[in-house]
Formats: sequence, C-alpha cells, structure tokens
Amino acid sequence: MRSLVTWLFRHGRLSARATAPRTNRANLGLNRLETRETPAMMGYTAIGAAAGASPVVTVERPDGTQLAQFTAYDPAFLGGVNTAVGEIDGDPNTVDVVTGVGAGGGPHVKVFSVDSTTGAVVDHGGFMAYNSTFGGGVNVAVGMFDPAVNRDEIVTGAGPGGGPHVRVFALNTDGTMAPFISPLVSFMAYNVNFHGGVNVAAGELDGNTANGEELVVAAGPGGGPHVRVFHADGMQYAGFMAFPTTYSGGIRVGSIAPRQLTIDALTGGGVNQFGFNDDGSFSQTVITPMS
Repeated sequence: MRSLVTWLFRHGRLSARATAPRTNRANLGLNRLETRETPAMMGYTAIGAAAGASPVVTVERPDGTQLAQFTAYDPAFLGGVNTAVGEIDGDPNTVDVVTGVGAGGGPHVKVFSVDSTTGAVVDHGGFMAYNSTFGGGVNVAVGMFDPAVNRDEIVTGAGPGGGPHVRVFALNTDGTMAPFISPLVSFMAYNVNFHGGVNVAAGELDGNTANGEELVVAAGPGGGPHVRVFHADGMQYAGFMAFPTTYSGGIRVGSIAPRQLTIDALTGGGVNQFGFNDDGSFSQTVITPMS
C-alpha cells in the first residue's frame, strides 16, 4: 500500500491513535455516502460519534456488519467526529476513512486505512485544513475530481462559526498531502461575511464520469437553504434554494447519485430530492414537509 505517513502539516496532529475495537456505540451519527465506482469501498459506511461521546468511528461492510472501530482523536474530546469514505491511497484492498473534528475542536483532518478483509486500521496522521486556532471543527467529504489519477481528493468545509471556506487536498506521488491544484483548491462558497460554516459533499451528479465528479456545498446553521454544485473545472453546474428562502437552520447533502441530489434540513426534519438535466436545470422530485 502506498505510504501516507509523510503527510504535510504533521505539526497539527492531536494526541490521537488507532485503537482496538470498542463496543461503545452510544451517540453515533451516520454519514450517508454518495454513489461511487471504486469496488474496494462501494457500500462501506463510516459512522462518526455525535457530540457528547468520545470520537469513535465505526466502519461497516455493505451488509451492515462491523468491519472496524477506532478512536480518531483524543478520547477526551466530546465534540463529535465527521467522516467520509473514499479511495485515497489507490490500494484496492483498503477502505480509506477521512475524519474531521466536530464542532468545538480544531480543523484537524486525518486519514485512516482499513483493511477490507481483516479490519486492521492504520493511522496515517493528518493536517490542519484551516488556521489551527479556529475551534469550530471541520466538515469533510471525498471526491474524484481528476479521474486520470484514479484516487479521491479530500474536501473540507469550515465548521459552525467559520466562514464558508471550502478547500480541496490531494495525495502527491511521494505520499504527501497538499492543496489540490485546480480551480476548486480554495474558495468562499457564499458571502465572506457569513460565519455559519459550510457543509460539503461530492459525487457523480451530472452523469459525465470522464470529467470528474461534482462538488456540492450547503450553508451551515444561520444561513439560507442555498445549494451550489460545481464541476471539477470550477464552473458552477447548478444553484438553487432547497427549502423556502425563510429557512435558516442550515442544510446538508443527504445523498448523491447520477441526476439525483437529496438535501436534508439540519433542523425541522425536511428532506427534499432534486433531479438534474445536462444544463444544470432541475426539478424537485420529492418534497417532504418540514416539521
């Protein structure tokens, strides 16, 4: 397996380690995954602990059985952990889990490789996605924006209290991580004066796999229900209000599939689904009233 140990930004490490499997699954939160092509991790899920519990991550096989469980950060941190599953190192025999510290923690992103047969976990360290003094945590996603390398890039979004800053990182050939050289490398998804953070997701939405996947951004708490979708070349594919413009409780992407995007309201219980055309126009295919 390609080594990731020589990551950049290792000065930002927290006191974290991979641990033996734990049985405590209290307060776990599921990060639903977008449709993906890589067989090694198709159907695998990463479940990160919600706020109030130690930052335990559980990885499950497609059949729902547990593959592995580990503590991503200092067990004393109780702000939760955000997760994403992807193919970062190019090894078809591992499932790579990207983690981000939850609200209240620093913007620390880490990568773990999990053997898809034995469940053995390797901690590859990580980096600070934003200024290390920022304490709002970081949201994470993975997406294959450069199909030529056949590996995913890591997408980060500042957590609550931060600006709508989206960044993308990629694995270099020498095993180091660095900003992804593309128009998506670093941008403000919304007005720079908005400080509710930004939720991120990625996946194949327009059906054109040759040009890479799409990056989706959604405003965090306090923002309007504005969803924006970008192609890998940085051009906006779609932009729309997922809920009534008066809603300001924050939104996130629930799932991505070719031509289909599901948006969840962070408060209120609403879930809306949208279908897309080649030109980015869309129709609302499922409407769930907000409670």
